[in-house]
Formats: sequence, C-alpha cells, structure tokens
Amino acid sequence: KVAWERIDCVWDRVRVGFAIANDLSSAHRTTAREYLSKAVDLRKRSSVISDDAARIQQFSIMLAMRVFRGLMKRRLDSRVDRELLVGLIRQVPSTASQITMLADLALRFHMAGRLEECREILADHLKPKLTDLLSTDPIAYAGSLAEAAPALFVTHPISATVMLKALE
Repeated sequence: KVAWERIDCVWDRVRVGFAIANDLSSAHRTTAREYLSKAVDLRKRSSVISDDAARIQQFSIMLAMRVFRGLMKRRLDSRVDRELLVGLIRQVPSTASQITMLADLALRFHMAGRLEECREILADHLKPKLTDLLSTDPIAYAGSLAEAAPALFVTHPISATVMLKALE
C-alpha cells in the first residue's frame, strides 16, 4: 500500500490501482475492493482522466510557456500572467513534472536578467514542491532535484550544492 501511495503521478496511481484490484480480485477480494475503491475515488478527484489527457495537458502548458517567454523577452508579461502560468503548472498531476516546468520558468527569468522573479518562483513554488516530493517519493525527488539543479544553482550555488551532495 505504501508503494502505491508513493506513485507521484496521480493518473499512474489510478492505473496501477485498477491493475492491482484486477490482479487480486480472485485471491484477495477485500484488498482488491480496497484498491478499486481508492482508484475510483482518486480518478473522481483528478482533473486528468487518462495518460493521453495528461500528455495533452502538459504539451498545452509547455506551449503556454513558450508564449510567455515571448512576452518576457519584450517585457510585456505581468505578475498576473506569471500567476496564471504557475496555476496551470500546479494542475499537472505529477509533482516531478511540475518541478521540471517550474525550474524551466525560473531559468527563463534568470536568463532574461530578472533575478527577483527567478528567486520568487524558486522560493514560493519549486522548493516547496521539492520538499513535498522528498517526503513522499525520495527516488522521484532525486531525479527532480537533478532537473531543478541548474535553476537552484544560479540563484544559490551553496545551498544547491548541499542539496545535491545530500543525495550521495
């Protein structure tokens, strides 16, 4: 049960829950019903209903990020635009994917010379997501930390190095 609950991506957890329920249905009916109930409940609460929908959602957000970068280059973006984009990213059912997108956004601000916005994305959004992931899925945390390392390093190289060394 603990391993199933640690699956980062909500839709993967739903799919695996249904598979476990199916596999256990003849030998362990009570456990199978429990997984089936959890998978159904999780699917009802999720905004994404399939792997394809999750991919479409992520590609759409990546497209929105490209548009936002165009606005950034011309300094036509606003705080509201940034908050809307971060809100879209937070709807992705995978914390690891959210971290990757937030790191990309923070790096874009850094490359545009907008260090305050970069630090804000890291402090308010990316670092809390990393902390959450560390407590729920240490393996996914290690991969996500590696993905986020460049963004963390450009703003605070010492703490980024400490975080990476802790993986050893």
